[in-house]
Amino acid sequence: MKKKHTTAKRLLDCWISVCGRKKKQYFPHRIEMEISSLNPGGNTKKIIYEFYAKKISLCISIIFAGLFLILIYIWSESRSSVLIEENVLRKNPAGSKEKKVTLDARVGEFLIKDIGISVPEKTLTTEEAERLLEEIAEVLPNRILGENGSLSYVDKPLILMNEWDDAPVSIFWQSSNYEVLQENGEINYSEIPQEGIDVSLCATLFYEDISLEKVLTLTLYPPALSEEEEIKQDLLTMIETNQKENDTEPVLQLPNRLGDFPVKWKDSSGKLLPMLFFLLAGSVVTVFTGRDRELHNKYERRKKILLSEYPEFVCKLQLLICSGMSIRGALIRIGNDYQKKLKRGGKKQYVCEELLLALRKVENGMNEAEALGFWAERCNLFCYKKLVSLILQNLKRGTEGLREALFAETQNAFEERKRAARKLGEEAETKLLMPMMLMLGIVLVIIVIPAYLSFGGI
Repeated sequence: MKKKHTTAKRLLDCWISVCGRKKKQYFPHRIEMEISSLNPGGNTKKIIYEFYAKKISLCISIIFAGLFLILIYIWSESRSSVLIEENVLRKNPAGSKEKKVTLDARVGEFLIKDIGISVPEKTLTTEEAERLLEEIAEVLPNRILGENGSLSYVDKPLILMNEWDDAPVSIFWQSSNYEVLQENGEINYSEIPQEGIDVSLCATLFYEDISLEKVLTLTLYPPALSEEEEIKQDLLTMIETNQKENDTEPVLQLPNRLGDFPVKWKDSSGKLLPMLFFLLAGSVVTVFTGRDRELHNKYERRKKILLSEYPEFVCKLQLLICSGMSIRGALIRIGNDYQKKLKRGGKKQYVCEELLLALRKVENGMNEAEALGFWAERCNLFCYKKLVSLILQNLKRGTEGLREALFAETQNAFEERKRAARKLGEEAETKLLMPMMLMLGIVLVIIVIPAYLSFGGI
């Protein structure tokens, strides 16, 4: 098996051999103690040896990696250095912009730092400039084509640049027919016949005081039309001809045939009609389903109200039964009190409305057990079904055992109300979290941006 950390172990062995002549302890006492504590029952000396071998190996790797990066940095600096020699600066090639460099200069005993120098681009000689213009003139026809295939068939706009990208050369364009071809390469297709038209385009290339002319001959054609566009163009031509021939007539005769095909005209102003029908159908469906959703929301809101009314109802029922009233008498008393409250303008309560409906059932001949079951089903909540179950269990035994059961149910109902209120509060906090974060972001922007601008203006 190949040994790891070979170089590190050799260095470590040298260290031990050198230190072993002077002292018996080769490593710090704290390191030995900590390694011994972390490895009970292990070979402490071997573990310490491996620990230091790994440390030395890692340090050696870091040193070599750092030296490699330093060498790369030195090489890149030498390649990009603006100084060719001690007092010679490298200029940018022709066509590049002027560059600014910062150098330090030592004058005798003084070191002058951060001297800004503007280095201009290299200026071409006359021969170099003429050669450059000739090279550009050769490739110029292909550079201006754009989406066209060749200069002999041009049906799309040309790319007539005013400056050459790769060199400090400006270009001035002149067209032999400005009615069909503009200096910016745009084409006026309405003035071009179907058989095409020849146009001469003169490009004058300038490099400082040196110039070169390049004349290009191209043939312009109207854009290629699809079959539908050709039919449309033919119809418009026929309509224009009819209009010129019958300009005194009160009506304009539209063509009824195009070649061998009949032409039927219809008004296109009714295009919005299908969309209006679609919007109408969508509105009906939306309203239809929306009403169902609204009804369901009201039903859910009723359930929440019934749940919130339960603690007060069961508490009042317990008080009346504890005062000596029968179950039926207590329920009738609650119903009568509610009716009196309504006459005085009190708020409507779903639980009492359902109770009045159940009491009417009793008056019409339904027995109390069935009426209470009907009332619980109408409320359709577990707490009301549980209350009816307690009442029915104690209906035959009297109200003695019911008092304790109602007392416990009252306590439980109010605890449930507290838990429900706490849950609603937590949900409200969660819903408010995002608006609060947005407000915090707005406040930070209001505070930070003026502070940043004030610092920038200093």
